[in-house]
Amino acid sequence: MISVAGNVKAVEVGEVGLYRSVVTRAIMDLFGSLSLTSQQDEARAARDDALSFLTAETGGWAQSRNTICEICDIEPSILRSRVVAILEGQDPPDEARQSVLTNLDAARDLWTKRKRILTAHRPQGNVRQRSSRTGVPNRRNAKERRSGIGTLSCD
Repeated sequence: MISVAGNVKAVEVGEVGLYRSVVTRAIMDLFGSLSLTSQQDEARAARDDALSFLTAETGGWAQSRNTICEICDIEPSILRSRVVAILEGQDPPDEARQSVLTNLDAARDLWTKRKRILTAHRPQGNVRQRSSRTGVPNRRNAKERRSGIGTLSCD
């Protein structure tokens, strides 16, 4: 097995070995050349899935990573933080760069695009503040007015 640090480890057998190979494959799919895929679309999908699996903070990908890492005795938050650090520009260990992390630029480009998309879809500012600025009452303000509580607010 190859760790994020690039160390080659002894081949493991059984369930732990199987799940460690899933983590290894995700690292190789994200940072490697994806020579096992026959088409460009498959390579793109594999890299995208690997990025989601290794970096998601919440949701199904994060839950899967956490479960698999638990079985493998890998700390999922450390795995994620190391992968993100490399995606953000930190140099990987030399042995990893030479053996596994052969396509860093493609992984970093995908990470940058993913962050841009996530940032664009995040709500800007506080919804309550926005609605009060535009004069459109939100549910909380309407409820406060009905109960008389809102008449003493500083809004």
